[in-house]
Amino acid sequence: MRTNGMIRKGAIIVGSVTLAACADRAIGPETPAICSAARALSRGEVQQVVGGTSLECMVIAGASDASEYLLITANAASAQDEVQTYRVTGEAGAGALTARAGRVGASATVMARGHEADDRFGDALALSARAEAARHAATQKQLAGFDVGALARAGRQRLAIPAAAVAIGDTLTYRVGDAQASSMCTTFTNVRAVVRAVGTRALVVQDVAAPLNGFSAADFAAIASEYDAVVHPTSVQWFGEPTDINGDGRVALLFTPAINRLTPPGSLGFVGGYFWSADLLPRAVSTQGYACPASNEQEIMYLLTPDPNGQVNGNRFTVTSVLRAMRGTVAHELQHLINQGIRQSRGAARETDWLNEGMSHLAEELVGRAVRGYPVSKSLKYDDVLTDLDDFDAFFRQNLIRFRAWMTRPDLASPISQKAISELAPRGASWALLRYALDQYGGTTPSAFTRALVVGPQVDVANLEARTRVSFTEILPGFLVAAAGDTTGAGLSSRYRFTSWAMRDAMTGLNGGVFPLRMTALPTEITTQSLSGSGNYFVLSRPASSSAFTVRMRSENGSPVAFAGARAYLVRVR
Repeated sequence: MRTNGMIRKGAIIVGSVTLAACADRAIGPETPAICSAARALSRGEVQQVVGGTSLECMVIAGASDASEYLLITANAASAQDEVQTYRVTGEAGAGALTARAGRVGASATVMARGHEADDRFGDALALSARAEAARHAATQKQLAGFDVGALARAGRQRLAIPAAAVAIGDTLTYRVGDAQASSMCTTFTNVRAVVRAVGTRALVVQDVAAPLNGFSAADFAAIASEYDAVVHPTSVQWFGEPTDINGDGRVALLFTPAINRLTPPGSLGFVGGYFWSADLLPRAVSTQGYACPASNEQEIMYLLTPDPNGQVNGNRFTVTSVLRAMRGTVAHELQHLINQGIRQSRGAARETDWLNEGMSHLAEELVGRAVRGYPVSKSLKYDDVLTDLDDFDAFFRQNLIRFRAWMTRPDLASPISQKAISELAPRGASWALLRYALDQYGGTTPSAFTRALVVGPQVDVANLEARTRVSFTEILPGFLVAAAGDTTGAGLSSRYRFTSWAMRDAMTGLNGGVFPLRMTALPTEITTQSLSGSGNYFVLSRPASSSAFTVRMRSENGSPVAFAGARAYLVRVR
C-alpha cells in the first residue's frame, strides 16, 4: 500500500496573509482573469471561498515573514457520489493570468511504503466488505415493495412468547442462509449447534460441524463474559437497546464454518462474520404475501470459527487469530443489529450504508475504549491504542487503516459515498466524519447524539444535519481541515480539530512515521476530481519577503467551475 506525506509537523510561526478573489469572469481559455483587492487573514484563520468567479482567482499576498498555507479544494454537495472534475493551478504573481487548457501536472509528494502486514489486513477488510455488499443487495431485493415496519409488528405479535430456557450442552437448530446466493431467504441450510456458554445477554453456540481443535470451554466463557460486561452495555449506551423478538433476552453468537467458506482458498484476507437483517422479521406474513423461510426470527450474528488445520477449505485460522478478530466483529455487527431493529420497529427507513457502516466502525472504537478503560473524552495517541496488541487489532487498527486508505487518495473516495458498503476508504472516512461530528456537536451527553442518529427517522446526510443542527456545508470544512492533522498550535479554532484523537500522531504512528495524507505542493498545474463530501489538499510554503501567489480552481476548459458544491478552504498554518 502506498502512502504519502504532507507538510512538516510543527511548522507554526506567527505571520499574516492576504487573499484576493476574482472580480471578473474569465470568458475563454485565452482570456485573462482580473483579481480584486486582497483580503487579510490572521494566523490560524480559515477562509471559505465560494463561487466560480471567486475560485478562479485566489491571490495570497506577499508577506515579510516565512509562511505556510493549506488549501483544500472540495465538493460540498451532499448527494452521494457526485463526481466533479476541475483544474487547479498555482503560480507566483498576482493579477491577470492567462488561462491555459488542460495540461496535467504531477503532484509533489513524499512517498512512504506501507507495512506489509497492514496491506494484508486491508485485503481482509476488503474481502469482508465485498461479501457484505453482496449479502445486502440480495436482502434489499427480497424486501423490495414490502412494509418492513408492518412485517416487524406482525413478527412481534406472533413471537411474543418467552423462549425456552437453554443450558450448556443443549443442541439447537438454526437456519443459515447462503450469503453467496441470489436469495438468502430461500437458499439456506439447517445447522445444528451446541450451546457452549449462556450469558446474561449472550448465547454462545457452535456449529456441530466446526473443525477440531477450536475454542476451549474457557474461551467460550470469556466470549460470553466480555459481551455481557462490555460489548452489550457499551452498545446500549451509545446506540440503544436491541430488540428481543424471541423473548430470550439474548443475542445468539453462532460460530459456524459457513462463514469460513465465504473466504476463497488462499486469500490474504477473510470474512469474520455478519448480521442479517431478515432474521429480525418473521418467516412469513400471509397478509402481505411475504415469505423468508431462512429467517431465524431472533437476534443472531454469524461468526468465523477456528480452523487451525484448514479442514473447511484449506484456509487456516488459529484460535488466537479468531478470538482477536471476533471481538471487533461482534461490536460492529451489534450496532447493525440494534440500528435495524430500532428503525424497523418504528417503521423508519433503513439507514444508508455509509452512515450505518460509520456507526458500526464507531462502535468498534467505543467498545475498545471501554475495554481499555479510556473515557470518550480522552484524546487518543498511537501509543495509547498500541498498549495491548490484541485490543489494538480488535478495536482500533481497522479504523485507522481504513482512514489511511482515504487519506492516501482523498480524490477517489468520500465519507458519504454509497461505496462504503464494499470499499475500505469510504468506510474509514465515514468513521472519521462521525468521530469529528460527535466531537464537535455531541455536547455534554454524546451518547444521546448517536442514539438519535439510530432513531432517525431521517437517513443519509439529512440525518447527520438533523442531529448536528447545521448544514453539511458547515460540517465539511471543519472535518477536512481537522483531517489534515492536529492544529491547536496553529491558532486555529477548536472547530477544526478532533478532540477524541490526536489524529496526526495516530496516523503517523500507523504509517511508519510519515503522515499519510496526500498533499500536492504548490506551485503546480493539475487536473483532478472531488467526490461530494471530499476534497484535495495542497500546501504552499513561502520564504520570508515572498511575492504574491495566485491559485485558481477552474473547469477543465479554463472557465469558472459551475458545480454548486465547489469550495476552497484556505488556512494559514504558520
